[in-house]
Amino acid sequence: QVFNTNYNGSTPAAVVTVTSPADVQKAMAFAAAHNLKVAPRSGGHSYVGGSTANGTMVLDLRGLPGGANFDAATGQITVTPATSLYEMHQILAGAGRGIPTGTCPSVGAAGHALGGGLGANSRHAGLLCDQLTAATVVLPNGQTVNASANSNPDLLWGLRGGGGGNFGVTTSLPFATFPTT
Repeated sequence: QVFNTNYNGSTPAAVVTVTSPADVQKAMAFAAAHNLKVAPRSGGHSYVGGSTANGTMVLDLRGLPGGANFDAATGQITVTPATSLYEMHQILAGAGRGIPTGTCPSVGAAGHALGGGLGANSRHAGLLCDQLTAATVVLPNGQTVNASANSNPDLLWGLRGGGGGNFGVTTSLPFATFPTT
């Protein structure tokens, strides 16, 4: 079951629950070898049904360890894909920092960011995708790459809105933050 009940009738080919980035690699390689489409699920809130679909392999990312970590030296918060917006805001509030997100607390960070990420602070801070500074991505063939301004910048550009975010499965996403008062 997903948050958007319009898609409760979907019948995916399989739902794979991962507990490590290595699991994501194995699942993506399996999907490629068996010509399966993959539907990553971080929070399950997709309005367009992107986190489940008929005949797809749903890759449920909610079991990835790591959550959210704030680095005071860089002002960045690094999250796993299913880290909730609420968890991100809790950590950042304690550090006097903010990030532009939507207001539904249980939305997963990856789906929100890779779908644009419109939120209450967007007029002053942009979209959440604008704050993505890098990403660790498992490509469709199972290979893991890092995308940043210096490494695979075209992939980072695509993840930040240049192509819909459907280039692989992200396992780590660092975001820039802004000071709050």
